[in-house]
Parts: sequence; C-alpha cells; structure tokens
Amino acid sequence: MPQNFTVSLIQQQKPKEKPYEIRDGKTLGLLLRVQPTGKKTYICVFKVNGKKSRKSLGDASAMRISEARAVTREILTTAHQGVHPAQKNPEEDAGTLGGYIELLYKPYAERNIISHVDILTRLKRNFGHLYNKPLMKLNEADIEKWRTNKTTKFQTTKKELDYLKSVFNIAITKHKVISHHPLAHYKLEADLIDIQDMEVQKPRFLTEAEETVLRAALIDRETNIREERDNANQWREKRGIELLSNLKPERYADHIQPITLLALLTGLHRSDLFTLEWEHVDLNNQQLTKVINKTRRKKPKAISLDICTEAAIVLRQWRASSNNTGLVFPSPVTGKPLDNIDKAFKRLLKTAEIETFTFHDLRHTFACRLVAGGIDLYTVQKLMTHSDPKMTQRYAYLSPDHMKAALDKVFN
Repeated sequence: MPQNFTVSLIQQQKPKEKPYEIRDGKTLGLLLRVQPTGKKTYICVFKVNGKKSRKSLGDASAMRISEARAVTREILTTAHQGVHPAQKNPEEDAGTLGGYIELLYKPYAERNIISHVDILTRLKRNFGHLYNKPLMKLNEADIEKWRTNKTTKFQTTKKELDYLKSVFNIAITKHKVISHHPLAHYKLEADLIDIQDMEVQKPRFLTEAEETVLRAALIDRETNIREERDNANQWREKRGIELLSNLKPERYADHIQPITLLALLTGLHRSDLFTLEWEHVDLNNQQLTKVINKTRRKKPKAISLDICTEAAIVLRQWRASSNNTGLVFPSPVTGKPLDNIDKAFKRLLKTAEIETFTFHDLRHTFACRLVAGGIDLYTVQKLMTHSDPKMTQRYAYLSPDHMKAALDKVFN
C-alpha cells in the first residue's frame, strides 16, 4: 500500500534478506528501494509508448524527498510525450544545474579536487531542488529562498554557497558553457543573530568530568556488546545454529571506541579518520603521515603528525582487532570509507548524559587541552593542521596568562 514519504518513514525502513520497495502515496511512479546492505535508493517507474521502464534517481540519504518527487514528475512528463529519459540530448541536460554538475563538473572535480565526494554530496543536499533549473536562470531569489530554510551556522551556510559559486566559476572558465556568473553580485550577509552568534561563540569541549564519563560509557558499551554476543551464541547453540565469532576481551568489539578515542587524542577531522589507512600509520615512531582532507586541490603534500602514547596504544589494539590492511576504519557494511557515525555517537552521548556536544567537538577538546596545558599557539596550530593562525586564536582565551607570561619572560 502506498505511503506518503517522510524523512521519518524513510529512516524507519530496515534492511531485510531480500531487496524490497515501498511506493510514495503522494507522487505516482516514485518508489523507495531498500537493499539488504541497508542502502536506500529512489526509483522512478514510468511507461513510454506502453512499455514499462525504471530509472534510479539517486541515494535516498543524499537526495531530498521533494527533489525525488520533482525529478519523478519531470520524467513522467517526458515519458508521456513519448521520449525515453535516456534518449534526451546530453548537451541539453548540461544546460541545467544538475545536468552540468553530473556531466561536466563531476568529472572535473574527480580529477582536480581531493574533497570532491564531500563537495558533490553537499551540492546535491543543498541545491538538488534546483538541479532541473537552467544554469543561467538560477538567481538570487532562489538562494534567498534556500537560505530561509537553513538552520546551520552562518559559516557553514556560506561555505555551502561558495561550493555552488565555484561550480559557476568552472562553468565559465573551464567549460565555457555560460558567459557570466548569475550569482556574481550576490553576497551572503550575516544578520544580527549571526553576528552575535559569531561574537560569543566559543568552542565546545569536554570538561575533565565529562571526559571521564564518556570514557566510562565507551567501556560499558563494549561490555554490553560482548554480553549480547554471548547471549546470542547461547541461543544459537541451543538451536544448533552456527555460532558467531567470539569477541576477545583484549580487542575492541567494533570501531566506535577506537575512533572516538583517536579523535580525542589526535584532534583529526572526522573525514581524516574515515580515510585514514594503515600505510599512513607508523606506530614505531608514533606518527601519522597523510594528506589532510581539507586540502581541496590535487597533489598536495602529505604531512606528518606526532601522536601521543595512548593514541598509539589505541591504534595497536585496533590493528589486532581488524585486518591490518587498507582503511583503518572501513565501513562494516560496505568495506568502503565510513560516511558517518552520528547515530552511534549520539547514543553514546545520551548514555553519558553529555549535552550540546558533537563528534567534531572532540577536535576542539584536543586543542583546548593543549592550550590549557601551556602549549604555545604555534605548536597547537601545527598539531591542528590549521593553515590560518586565526583558527587557532579561538582557543587563546583558555590561557588567560599567556600574554603576561610572555612579557615577564622578556622584560623581567
């Protein structure tokens, strides 16, 4: 029976042994297909000259429901005219924002931009509802309307708009498909709330008490996983079912504890942890050597970061728990890089009763510990891989005596 698609409904769909589909009750021809791996994809079913066809619209985790409905309606209109979507002229498709991104910008980004996966995902998530619009017809009113629905911080909203603007820059300078930038004169202005937020905003970091509770919650989580595995094996043994592998006490049960501890102990961005490979890890010298993902362009230099002894111990224990090749933290479902651990981390925070905290705040905690411990800001900047010293200055307030100490050192 068709059901009106909502974000909650999509999230509630759990994988089964075989793929299955549900139909949208609001838009004829729109389906959600759920794979045994858990991947969810929007599908459009249509007829051209009486012949039934299907077309995949994209990953449901990166595509808005409203966008999937809009694309479905466009496909049905084209099909009703007797034209199969696959027969459309690619050059015509490139004239739309979505067509240009898929046909020309995406291949360019894959060749030249390290963080192309993140950029393409953000473009789709933020501006997918405009993908059917011709490049030159996209205007400032579209952006203003988009902005009114944004709940992210001003800096994040500005970054996402900059990604869109860069698409137009490449369309002009590289592919020459448009003559001028339709958003060249548009500037995202911070309103009063944004300004106040930026002025008073200080990095959120764990207090010593919160860190103690978080570490205890990580240990409790591991204990619960082992007990659940033992109970499951007892149930299987009684029924003659093959037992699951035992979780050895000296190894981690899964990736949540080691990746959380590494974020806390190294200050690495989540994306850098997700793409960390064992070949980047030198445990003998306690160093990590890799290209930092925030570097957008190709062929940047890899940097070497020293890590503390506890971080090396965590990696050594996790290596014994994993296959010791390729990615340090591969997805347990796909084997590819993780794309998020939000759900597990939120449950962890709930258990620890820690509020208004995110995984990225573990990076802030790392920096704050360094500054509060008397480490100079230049060293903190290098350990945080900040290219701009202004980024590191956010933590200076944690060392209120650093200016007085500098004066006393020189003049006394």
